[in-house]
Amino acid sequence: MNTKMWHNQKDVMASVCRLTCGHNEDDSDKGTAFLVAPNMVITATHNVKRYLEDKVANSIKLEFLNINNERIIRKAIPRKTNEGAIIFLELDSPVYSSYLRFSNFEVDPGIDFETFGYPTVKWSAGQWVKNKVSRVMGDMVYNPYDWNIDLSHQSQIADFSGLSGAPLLVDGKLVGVMLTEAMENGRAISLGAIGLSNFKREMEILDIQVHEYVDPYLHSLNENQYKDFIFVEKLEAASIFEHDLCQTEFYHAEILSESVNSKEVKSEIQELSRLKSDVRSFWYSKYLGYKDEDNGGALLSSVYDQIEKCAETTLASKIIQTSLYAKKGLLHQWADNCKIGWVKNYERNLIKYREEKEGTSNGEDS
Repeated sequence: MNTKMWHNQKDVMASVCRLTCGHNEDDSDKGTAFLVAPNMVITATHNVKRYLEDKVANSIKLEFLNINNERIIRKAIPRKTNEGAIIFLELDSPVYSSYLRFSNFEVDPGIDFETFGYPTVKWSAGQWVKNKVSRVMGDMVYNPYDWNIDLSHQSQIADFSGLSGAPLLVDGKLVGVMLTEAMENGRAISLGAIGLSNFKREMEILDIQVHEYVDPYLHSLNENQYKDFIFVEKLEAASIFEHDLCQTEFYHAEILSESVNSKEVKSEIQELSRLKSDVRSFWYSKYLGYKDEDNGGALLSSVYDQIEKCAETTLASKIIQTSLYAKKGLLHQWADNCKIGWVKNYERNLIKYREEKEGTSNGEDS
């Protein structure tokens, strides 16, 4: 089962398929669809209009081209929920590969998007399209169209026919389905997509799960969420008992790491590694001259201060968005991996702390 919120390009390409609908190969409409379950894809309704009008004379064929170097073909029929801009198709046989999972992440204008599909001019291999979201039409805006998200593009492709039904992704999160293009003088000047909120009811009817996106800045940690983690033990071993904020920082760093590692973009992985190395280097410079074997408050404060000073210079990144919380949290990830600590001889200090903690616990039990 796919439980990832962030999807990498390999998984996206494996889940996306070419769709043809018609009487035969020479007389078919073409589009894109993608897996949302092993036995189900989602696509734009107009891609299968012929089948809906005459299912006897027409059929729906799906072709997956990016799974284990094979061309996997499936027949499909619509799963009726209600008439709308998108439609779910049930496969005649499951495809056991990656499938994509929607996130209820709220899309805003100005953020980057990407999609992969099969416009007819790139029918044989498919095409990635990337740019920025130009407009999102909210519930209060009059909108006579099926789509509610306008997308800019700078592709050399003049006509995106066939891209309808492709997944719309923002920072690796699946947030919608491509639907249309706006043409001017024979060229596509913008693209249109439909957001999850417009068909979430259909998802619920089919019992297709949606990732509940939680903004890290609005998430309240359970006070016991990290109580047994090594980085918390190291803080307490160094007499740092006010560590709620440290746990929040660790949480932000974990979210950042999961996002980067899930998407498997080499440049982002390398950038995260650089940031982690820089943060550890800051710690090491301060640690070399630190003498206290019992209290690490001054060392932690000193490294925090260095991170804050360099947040917009050495630790700035044009490749991945990284909050100050996450940058400080990288420190605690190092501590959780037993690579840094907050007092001199921190490894021995941790052993002593655990022995005393265990002794106290045994005393309470007796």
